[in-house]
Amino acid sequence: MQDGVLLKKDEFRKIRDMYTTIMSVAAYGLLFRQGEIIAQEILRELGENPEFEEAARKIVERGWAKDVKFEDRRVEVTGSLEAGISPSGPACHVMRGIIRELYEGITGMLVSDVVEVECAANGHDKCVFEVELPEV
Repeated sequence: MQDGVLLKKDEFRKIRDMYTTIMSVAAYGLLFRQGEIIAQEILRELGENPEFEEAARKIVERGWAKDVKFEDRRVEVTGSLEAGISPSGPACHVMRGIIRELYEGITGMLVSDVVEVECAANGHDKCVFEVELPEV
C-alpha cells in the first residue's frame, strides 16, 4: 500500500477558499507551487525516461482529473478537480504547476509559463493549457 491521504474535492475547495480569503491572488502562486511538488513526486515515481502518457495516467490516478492529453505544447484536461471553483477566470492553478513541472521534467526544456486558455469553470467542455517556452 502506498503512503498517502485521501483529500475529497469539497475539502480541497474549502482549503483553497481559505488560502484565497487570507492571501487573495497571492494564493495562486502557492497553489501553483503545490502542483510543482506533486509533479516532482510523479516524475520520481516514473523513473528514468518518463513519458507524457504515463504522467497523464498518474494525474488521473491521483484524482486531479478524469483525463489528460499532452499534445506538443497544448494540454487538455477533462474533469479537473479544480474546475468549478471559480465563477470567472482560470481556476486550475495546481494543474498549471503540475503541467509545468512535468513538461520540464519530461522534455528537459525550460518553461516560461503555463497559461490556462480555457477553463471548465467558465463553461468550456474541458480545461486547455498552453505551455510557453522562453523566446530565444
